Amino acid sequence: METTHTKVGWEDPRLKRVTQLHLCDTRGISWHNVLACHGELSDGTKVSVVLPFSKVPKGAVNTTIVKHAINCRVHARSLGVLDAVRVLNAA
Repeated sequence: METTHTKVGWEDPRLKRVTQLHLCDTRGISWHNVLACHGELSDGTKVSVVLPFSKVPKGAVNTTIVKHAINCRVHARSLGVLDAVRVLNAA
């Protein structure tokens, strides 16, 4: 997926959906770091999505994302955020 240099917050009303949310799993650390988040605007433009968090605790990924979404008045499920989560193992 090619993404433009455009960055939008996940609360931006133009954001149609989040397509990728990559988290890094590092052994021995109790949280996942956010590596990248990409999405698509309603006009089809691919963008980088700026999130209000940079890490989430292991074992509570969805709960943490939903709590941040509620605080930002974002509907995480409608944007597809939870379906876009991919945890990648650190090399």
